[in-house]
Amino acid sequence: MDSLDVRGRRVLLRVDFNTTFGPDSTPDNPLRLDDSLDTLVALLKHGARVGILTHRGRPQGRPTPGLSTAALLPWLTAALAARGLANAVSFAPDCIGRTAQHAMDALEPGRAVLLENTRFHLGEQLNQLPFVQQLAALGELFINDAFACAHRPQASTSGLASLLPTALGLHMMTELRRIYAWHSQTRRPRVLILGGSHVLVKLDLLARLLGHVDIVMLGGAVGNTFLAAKDIDLFQTLIDFGALEPARNLLTEAGVLGCRLHLPRDLATAHTDTPTQLHSFCAPHQLTPQLVGCDIGPATTSLWQRLLADAAHIVWLGALGQAEHPAFARSTLALADTLTSPALRDTPKLIAGNGLVNSLARSGHMETLRPHASSAGLALHVALGGQPLPALQFLRTARR
Repeated sequence: MDSLDVRGRRVLLRVDFNTTFGPDSTPDNPLRLDDSLDTLVALLKHGARVGILTHRGRPQGRPTPGLSTAALLPWLTAALAARGLANAVSFAPDCIGRTAQHAMDALEPGRAVLLENTRFHLGEQLNQLPFVQQLAALGELFINDAFACAHRPQASTSGLASLLPTALGLHMMTELRRIYAWHSQTRRPRVLILGGSHVLVKLDLLARLLGHVDIVMLGGAVGNTFLAAKDIDLFQTLIDFGALEPARNLLTEAGVLGCRLHLPRDLATAHTDTPTQLHSFCAPHQLTPQLVGCDIGPATTSLWQRLLADAAHIVWLGALGQAEHPAFARSTLALADTLTSPALRDTPKLIAGNGLVNSLARSGHMETLRPHASSAGLALHVALGGQPLPALQFLRTARR
């Protein structure tokens, strides 16, 4: 981005502000909103006239009031004001056509307009050339800062990169440096921690990384699914039945490759009558129809903390239990304590997953771990697995 002269020029900035809002109008994913602020502020302070492109939800190409980007305006206005840019952003009720063009033309240097949800148009997700051309008509330069969307070839990502001089934003570069650091790491051991949900996605990533990691720790629904794949009856504990066969295959493959998969040795349980309260700790095979495994137990947590002590690089995707409930966030916070210890302070880390990040934010751990946290989802899994990111395939060198 530093190679571009943006002063007075119309710049289209693609960000990922895809988040929902709680009853008090606070964003459910503030990390994702914060990620691209540095890029936007830098553009505005260098005198760019910025059109902000983003999507929210899956409106399937139809205007959907509940998914309008207008909901982002109060937050964005306050965030920019806190950075010394008061009254720097307005809103346009479309992202193409006469309305959007007028909003862009009316911008003064150092001002931005938040354009309406790009997915209100079917051409966005289909990456249709006429829609790309309408977007491109709004700007002279394109900056892609939406790493979380980089795995999809859409009009406002790869489409614009094929028509306009393009550069990568500050957040996109940060995310790519983390990925490069992971793939270029030669020191051992490399540790992969997988928790949370989206089990099949994580199993696909694990399959791609088995020969490149030394220690794998499996918690949450991922760990439960591997336990079930070993024919342990977990009764009402959350597992992904569609992932049982892939999990069995990975257990076999990991043994062949000499990669140790660490499954939970004990679980923190809740009784079905009190699902958010800690009931007891037990081994997985000791579960009953009335006991639900909601977190890894203290014996497993202690072992994993010792294993982390000598790690050369750590990637952690997803909470280890139902961390939205304090009773079942204990293992997640214990491992976070280990990651913030002096011994691992300088160890490269990458942390992601909404449940995990939100739990760390509530506990205060994000104050230390924020430089290592990613708000990306599937794009991160794709990149960590060594697959190409379509949004970057059409990137061409931006020219002044």
